[in-house]
Amino acid sequence: MTKQNNANYNMQSRGYKTKGNSYEDRYVNDKVCPECGGTSIYKDEWRTTISYKCISRSCRHNWFEKKDIEIKKEDA
Repeated sequence: MTKQNNANYNMQSRGYKTKGNSYEDRYVNDKVCPECGGTSIYKDEWRTTISYKCISRSCRHNWFEKKDIEIKKEDA
């Protein structure tokens, strides 16, 4: 009798906007780490903030950038 492994792994990020994306979808090519100058970076996006994390093993620097949000005003 053989044992079957029915493990179901869910590869999702924890960001608000990036929820449901795999690690490949979070990978960013156009940013550079301010600490080490590395170009391997992950991105998590929330409503007002974007978090970037260097995935170089020796660095792991994490920095945040604010998003420009248009505030909708209703006519009174």
